[in-house]
Amino acid sequence: MLHEKTPLYRHLDDETKARMLNLNREKELFDMILDGLAPHGYKMLELTKLVKGGRDRYDYMEIRHSGGSCIALGHGAGGNIENYFYHNSDSVPDISENVRICSRGRVLLPEYRVLDSLIYALQKGCAHLAPYSERLGVDLLSLFGEKLSRFSAAGYVHVDGDEITLTRDGVFFGNNIISELIGCITGS
Repeated sequence: MLHEKTPLYRHLDDETKARMLNLNREKELFDMILDGLAPHGYKMLELTKLVKGGRDRYDYMEIRHSGGSCIALGHGAGGNIENYFYHNSDSVPDISENVRICSRGRVLLPEYRVLDSLIYALQKGCAHLAPYSERLGVDLLSLFGEKLSRFSAAGYVHVDGDEITLTRDGVFFGNNIISELIGCITGS
């Protein structure tokens, strides 16, 4: 990823940036990483996390995305206490010198927790929609139908009943796929 406000971005010439932002090249690198690490016991924990042989159970993420609280430490970290969610930022003043978290956050509706849990399940590569449909009061399989058909035809997802599974190519486009599906719920 190239971030425009970084020294690296300003240092690179336009040709180098264009090569780095080439989607086909990104996919080649993605495949190379997966193919190179798989024989050594690495498995996907979520879209952006590969872990060797169960060395990380990711307990804190499981707790956070299943409704638990997670205290964020350090700049750039995000956390929550019940339904109060916050993000620590360099640009927001700390609460105090002793408590190094920002004072800016927001209380979110309980429905957000359901969406967060669904997003996390999809980021892990597979989700059963029925429990989320029940909690949200919406038939997600029907709501997602058109997009799931399109993603399935493109080879990005496999749909079996109410279970959605990302294919390997679907993992590469995972955050885009998830964003489109959640947009069906939120109307964005």
